[in-house]
Amino acid sequence: MKPYDLFVVVQPGLEKFAKAELNKLGITAITQTKGGLICKGHLTTVIKINIYCRCVSRVLVDLGTFFADNFRSLERGIKEIDWQSFINPAQVPDFCLRVASFQSSLYHEKAVSDRILKTLGEVYKKELSVVSTVDDRTQLIVVHIRNNRVTIRLDSSGMHLHKRGYNKFTELAPLRETIAAAMIYAAEWQESGKQLRDPMCGSGTIPIEAALLSSAVTWDRFRDFRFKHWVCYTADLLPKARSDNFFSNTPNQALILASDLDAKSIDTARQNAIKAGVENAIEFRHEALEAAADNDLANSCIITNPPWGLRLSDDGADSIYQELSAMGEKAAKLVVIHPSDNSDQFPRHTVLFQTKSGDIRLQCICVDK
Repeated sequence: MKPYDLFVVVQPGLEKFAKAELNKLGITAITQTKGGLICKGHLTTVIKINIYCRCVSRVLVDLGTFFADNFRSLERGIKEIDWQSFINPAQVPDFCLRVASFQSSLYHEKAVSDRILKTLGEVYKKELSVVSTVDDRTQLIVVHIRNNRVTIRLDSSGMHLHKRGYNKFTELAPLRETIAAAMIYAAEWQESGKQLRDPMCGSGTIPIEAALLSSAVTWDRFRDFRFKHWVCYTADLLPKARSDNFFSNTPNQALILASDLDAKSIDTARQNAIKAGVENAIEFRHEALEAAADNDLANSCIITNPPWGLRLSDDGADSIYQELSAMGEKAAKLVVIHPSDNSDQFPRHTVLFQTKSGDIRLQCICVDK
C-alpha cells in the first residue's frame, strides 16, 4: 500500500522542534509550509506522530485532491474519495468541517461545508450531524481550496494534541503544553545533565512536560485518538508503533524542582503531576522567588514562564525580572518565555524561538550572562 500524504499541523514558531521529532521517528523527507509540515507515511507513522511528538498539534491524512469550480464537480470529487477505509458505515460519527477557500469559484466556505456534509450523507445513506468543536467522538475534516483545487484531509488526532489527556487542573492563563515542550527542547536540558528548576511553576506545565519526556511516556497512556476508530486501524498497530527509538537517548534523570509563591498553585501542580503519574520525579516547594534565588543554582537549568498579561500586576513586573536576572547570573542557563514587548527586561539575550498565545506575540529567550 502506498504511504499517505500527511499534513502535520504545528503552531507557528515550533516547526523546527516538530521537525526534529519527526526525524527521530525516521521521517526525513519533510517540507515546511504555512501551518505545519508535509511528509509521507503509513498508518503506523500516523500513530507514532500522535503518541510520541510533543510539539505537534494535529496529524491530517490527505484523502484526495481534485478540481472543482462548481457544486456538481465538488460533489463528484467527494463521492470518489475512499471514505469507507476510514469511517465505518455502522458507526458514523458527528462531523466537524473546517473549510478555507482562496482565489476559487467556490468561495462561500459555509456553503461548501453544507454541500460536503450533504454529499457525505448520500455516501453513507443517512442524515449526518455537524458540530463546531472537535473531541474524540467527532471526526474533523479539513478542506483547503485554492485556484479551484480542492484538498480533503481527515484528522487522525481527535482532541488537539496539546491536550495530553490527564485531565489537568489549571491556574490563570496556563502555558500550552506544546510550547512548554519546545522550551525544554530549546534549552537543551536533556543533553545537559543539569537539574531543571521552574521557580514560577503555576499549574506545573513545564516540570511535568520535562518529567513525562524523561519517563518516556507516550500520550496513548492518557487519551484516545480518532485513528483508533477508523476502519483501517487494527489493534496490533499501536503496540508496533510503541516499539520505536524515539526515547533512545539516555533521558535526563536529574532532579526536577518546581516552586511557586502561591500555595494554591503548588497544590494544583502537585495534583497534576499525580494525574500524569510523575509526582515522584518532581520536588515541589512552596517558595518565593527571592528564596529560590538564594539556592545553589550552578548545576541548574532554569526554564520558566514568568507572569504576564492577566497573571501580572504592573507593580510586580520589575521585581520579578530583577530576581530572575539574579538567578540567571548564578544558574548554568536561564530560559524564559514572555511577550515580545518585554524584551528590554533582559538587555542581553538570545532568542530561541517566537510564537503566539492568542493575539500576544511571545518569544522564548536564553538570557546571556
